[in-house]
Amino acid sequence: MKFKSIQFSVAALAGAIVLSIVAALVLYAVISGARTQDLVEKRTQEQFDAVIEQRLTSLAQTQASQILRRLEAPLLIARGIATTNAQIGMKDEAGNPRLSVDRAQLIGLLKQTLVDNPLLLGTYIAWEPNGVDRNDAGYVGTAVEGIDPANGRFQPWWYRNTDGTLGLEKLVDLSNDTLLSTGVRASEYYLCSKESKRACTIDPAPYKVGDKMVMLASFIQPILIDGQFQGIVGADLSVNFIQDLLKAADAQLYSGAGELALIANNGRLVAYTKDENKFGEKASDVLPAAEAAGLAKLSGDTLRYEIDRENGQIRLFLPFQIGETAQRWTLLIDLPLSAVMADAEKMQNELSEQRRTDITGMTLVGLAIAALGLLVIWLLAHGIARPLRQMVAMLDDIAQGEG
Repeated sequence: MKFKSIQFSVAALAGAIVLSIVAALVLYAVISGARTQDLVEKRTQEQFDAVIEQRLTSLAQTQASQILRRLEAPLLIARGIATTNAQIGMKDEAGNPRLSVDRAQLIGLLKQTLVDNPLLLGTYIAWEPNGVDRNDAGYVGTAVEGIDPANGRFQPWWYRNTDGTLGLEKLVDLSNDTLLSTGVRASEYYLCSKESKRACTIDPAPYKVGDKMVMLASFIQPILIDGQFQGIVGADLSVNFIQDLLKAADAQLYSGAGELALIANNGRLVAYTKDENKFGEKASDVLPAAEAAGLAKLSGDTLRYEIDRENGQIRLFLPFQIGETAQRWTLLIDLPLSAVMADAEKMQNELSEQRRTDITGMTLVGLAIAALGLLVIWLLAHGIARPLRQMVAMLDDIAQGEG
């Protein structure tokens, strides 16, 4: 019985040692694997954050470039006509006009410009009283459309009707500073360049074009002669294309999970993929509070990128200047964090599942090794105890006189 106890003691002691070693190795592997996974998840998250920021920034810049190309075209057109007007009012060394073009020809030039640019909704010129050619008196009582017969002031406006035909009228309200519901003055298209002596973009607002009210933006160039303001040249452009442009971009970005918006300089929506009926409304009244707060924090043309993990959103704000004007519009991209991080979360889940599988496998292998070790130790202990039992039996025989 004592030898069986010795066998058991040897086996138990050696088995405990084997089990401890196996348990320590498995525990170390588990802890090491957990640390490795945490490091992988951290590095992966950082890389995903950087890649996502680069992707959204690239998308925003691409969209802004496409929008700018369309918006700067009317500014360039207006600049060319403004230069022509300025040449009429300038004198050469002999005291003659540098360019001899009469008012009727300018009206014809405006019309042809509208014909050649089907995306424009209107083109117009407005001179200061007795400006540029200094000949308002010669047109008092005129029947020429586009000239005020009461005082001879030159202010023609060609516009495109809904059926595609063109109409000609004279501009009105050139000095009306009444603030409209859109946040701009009634005559902002004239007063902006008059006061700043630089190009202006008038934020989208409802205007009457022929017999229809449309939402359009105005692009204005001043007529400057020897540094003095003498009038403006403008071109009107519908901005409805921006809504379609942003909707197409949104559909390609995480299957339309997010929203895009374009906010004008006056803080009103130019386009909004979530609800196109909000066009022209204050962004602060329509956008979620976090997005409105982000807009308020913008400074100049600095891009703003933020990850709001508390609300599960990613937001990017890209302000951009329109041509040489002082006006800045802002492109906003808002995406749910869950959609953006879906691939990263999938990979992390796969890593976690693989880790659990590895832990289970290591545990089973460890148990198998421990069981095998215990069996070997038990057999060795049995081998050690057997000769001892034989020796004791022999000594017992000797003691009993049988040896």
